[in-house]
Amino acid sequence: MQDSRKTKAQTKTEGVFWAKLPGDGIAMSEAADVEATLARCMRDLQVTDCNSQFASFYGLSSSQECIGMPLRDFFKSQSSARSCLKKILTEGRILHTLERTNEAGMSIRVVMLSHVIQQKERLIGIQGINIEQTNMDTCPTSHLVKDLRSAEAHQQKADLLLDAIDQSGNCIILLDLAGTIIYANPAKAKFVGRSKDELFGVNASAFAVRGQEQLERDMEFTTLKNGAWSGELLRRRFDGVSVLVHMKTSLIHNSRGEPIAQLRTFYDMSAQEELRAKIEGQSDNLRHMVAQRTGELLQSEKTFRFWYENSPVGTVITTLEGIIVEANPAACALLKCPREKLLNKNLGGLFRYADQYRKLISSLSSKIKTVDEEIEYQTGDEGFLAIRQSSVRIESGDSNTLAIHFLEDVTHEKELAREAEDTRRQIARAGKLASLGQLVAGVAHELNNPLTAVLTYAHLLRKRVGEGEELNRQLNLIVEAGERCRQIVRDLLDFARERASTRIPVNMNDIIVHVLEMIQNQVLIQKVTVEKRLQRDLPAIRVDRHRIEQVFVNICMNAIEAMPEGGTLHVTNNYDPAANLIAITFRDSGIGIPKKRHEKIFDPFFTTKAPGTGTGLGLAISHRFISDHGGHIHVESEIGKGSQFTVELPAKTEADDLWQEAEHADTGGDLSH
Repeated sequence: MQDSRKTKAQTKTEGVFWAKLPGDGIAMSEAADVEATLARCMRDLQVTDCNSQFASFYGLSSSQECIGMPLRDFFKSQSSARSCLKKILTEGRILHTLERTNEAGMSIRVVMLSHVIQQKERLIGIQGINIEQTNMDTCPTSHLVKDLRSAEAHQQKADLLLDAIDQSGNCIILLDLAGTIIYANPAKAKFVGRSKDELFGVNASAFAVRGQEQLERDMEFTTLKNGAWSGELLRRRFDGVSVLVHMKTSLIHNSRGEPIAQLRTFYDMSAQEELRAKIEGQSDNLRHMVAQRTGELLQSEKTFRFWYENSPVGTVITTLEGIIVEANPAACALLKCPREKLLNKNLGGLFRYADQYRKLISSLSSKIKTVDEEIEYQTGDEGFLAIRQSSVRIESGDSNTLAIHFLEDVTHEKELAREAEDTRRQIARAGKLASLGQLVAGVAHELNNPLTAVLTYAHLLRKRVGEGEELNRQLNLIVEAGERCRQIVRDLLDFARERASTRIPVNMNDIIVHVLEMIQNQVLIQKVTVEKRLQRDLPAIRVDRHRIEQVFVNICMNAIEAMPEGGTLHVTNNYDPAANLIAITFRDSGIGIPKKRHEKIFDPFFTTKAPGTGTGLGLAISHRFISDHGGHIHVESEIGKGSQFTVELPAKTEADDLWQEAEHADTGGDLSH
């Protein structure tokens, strides 16, 4: 994230200018002739825009006085202008220092960063930014060294900070304002394939990749202007391989608010998984190191703040009672809550589940050094995040014992895992259903023939026997059992085979009302109350009405049977325009379904009913019908609190109409399929 905030000193001493060539500039192919291009820039390059501070640097009272002036007039001499412009044209940018007399007649020192502007393969001008450095020492790097090791008393703190940087898995380098490397940590050295000593004094442009010149210039310009930059770009290693990295840059200022160096941190995006594995493998050592050194870091506010405020890891510090005493910017961004609202708040108020918080506090209070948990947090926008949290107890040597919590958002990771598991289950179910369907179809056909014979002869025998005879009663039992077997065979065939279905545009409310009329007798017998709340003006939906009615009847009958003592069946629907889905929900107040059975209830032949009262095919057939329509069916249930089945079906679209017209034309008007 770029930080656009600037110190007061920066605001006062920052000048910006744009100088452009007339017309549409020079083609980059022509600009290869440096001398000809330099001559034209010396002659035609004029200032087209600037701020008042830029004008002040050159003794002018307003920016309007600068507009239209040749850029060469802003240099000390014509030879200086030629030298600087030539370097900009050959290298793409230049960083140099000027001694100027400002509007007040004072001698000032100005650092100028300038770079060429390209647009559509044409050189159109030069852009630059000036920063006043009146009070800076001759060498900017000396200020950085003074700030890190200003006195013997801070030696230990500086060593601690550098030690932490050396152990970081991210690549970290410090540059002076000219872009020269003055420090590189081991991770950076390993990334480029050179030692730390070999990198010292190398200009960072050595790692730039051809074709990204404009991006490199934008990074330099934005860093110097706004104090920070963040983005993705290619970096070249010494072996010539280009690697995509995510880089963050920021300016480092001395105590007077003057920029003295540039900090760059980046990581290899192609090696994120390897880096994650290494980090996890070293997490125990890192936590122990943090626990041992936290006391020292708390005594060194400057060192601690440098690490704390710039860390990308969400970090929260609490008392052992859970009262938040500090939260870094990364934590505030993660929890979507400003720092002032987090301070003095109990950490438990952010937990979604209170038992997770009680367990954490109990572990830390019992002097367990490190606690690793996955916790659901509630964010400031009333959302929820899955957080992988490492909590470390900090022994400070007095009664003021604290705990530091490192927060990592794993919500997306868990969603991907959940989606992968759902996909796996669907594939497994589809394979099982396909194999089972072939077997069932064969068995059903084999059973149908002898079953037909049994029923036929049972009916014939019943006609020959008198009404009051015992044999007649026994024959009735045979017929009833045979009819039940025939219904089971029909269900098996419905499950196993693909039948032609006719899909027509219908109103979902009409289907729901018709289904509720069909089950009215069962509703009255079981003393069930039906409450329906149907959304009006639903879009049409293109379905096989008979099959959808069969699905709804199956769900409603299951709900009624789950309420043997009576209850309430709620039927609602709603339309989601964004997803173009119509959702129909059936919620009962019945006995509920155990959670461990949720995944099995759509499997063929799985039933919770007593033997002889169900085949276990109703929901399996329903699931298949809904899937054939491109929809989904979900269940939510808890023992003693009832069950809720939700059916989601896509609404009719213009594509459906075009499909129907095309099929109508192909079949001569027959829309069945």
